[in-house]
Amino acid sequence: MITGKNRDKNLVILTNRINNTFMILNEVKLIRYIKRSHQVNTTELSRIACNYYMSYKSIDKFNKSLVEDMTEKSFKYENLRRRKKSINWVNRKNNTIKKNE
Repeated sequence: MITGKNRDKNLVILTNRINNTFMILNEVKLIRYIKRSHQVNTTELSRIACNYYMSYKSIDKFNKSLVEDMTEKSFKYENLRRRKKSINWVNRKNNTIKKNE
């Protein structure tokens, strides 16, 4: 049985361990942790990790690679131009809307 000083010491150790765990999970975006109010919320990423039994380290790597991949692709398509046909169609639609107003 835990009593007195040992109880308080163990409670502090446990509280610190929980807080550190929340901070790690928040950092890898598995939860949203608001330390001031002690609020903890799950994220979509945590649901994915749970469904596939992924560790927080694995889901962090997965998430970082996903974000990097999305960033690379956005740069690839950043300078694409619309076809003339599309521009003409959009202009005609805009003119039709203005006339009807």
